[in-house]
Amino acid sequence: MCALARHSDTRLGYAVHHFEPPLQLEFSGTPEIDAGRDHVWSRLINIEFVASCVTDVDEVHAIDHTHFKILTAVRFGIIRFPFRVNVELHDVVPYNTSMTANATAPAARVIVNTSIRLEAIRETRTKLHWEAVTELQGAIAKIGARLLEKEGRETIDEFWREFADRTAAS
Repeated sequence: MCALARHSDTRLGYAVHHFEPPLQLEFSGTPEIDAGRDHVWSRLINIEFVASCVTDVDEVHAIDHTHFKILTAVRFGIIRFPFRVNVELHDVVPYNTSMTANATAPAARVIVNTSIRLEAIRETRTKLHWEAVTELQGAIAKIGARLLEKEGRETIDEFWREFADRTAAS
């Protein structure tokens, strides 16, 4: 089954498939973490550590140091979407990186492009600047932009709080 939402138009006597444009959401933030920049960076590029901060991760498989496969689920209200996620890190240089996550589920696709930059505030405090552009296609996009944005923001905020707390504690 195609991961893109489509509908058929048979007015011409044959089926013509129209693909709906993706729903695009943008998120950003600048959480501060009670740890030095080197320590935050070491945690940020450790996929097992990052995955441990995410709710509903079932499996993480490293292909190499910049490519990963993740089995997870995303919740929007009472609806749970199981996803297979391919993650690729780009332009990995100390304290800066970007990432693309391509997630697929039955009748749904999510693509997330994220950039991250670490700023040392003090020797023991770091500000993490991040921006993400998310494209949703298929059944997940039909839930509605307001609900998706609200639930997405709550999930992302929960992740960064958990990441900051675990990083500061380790």
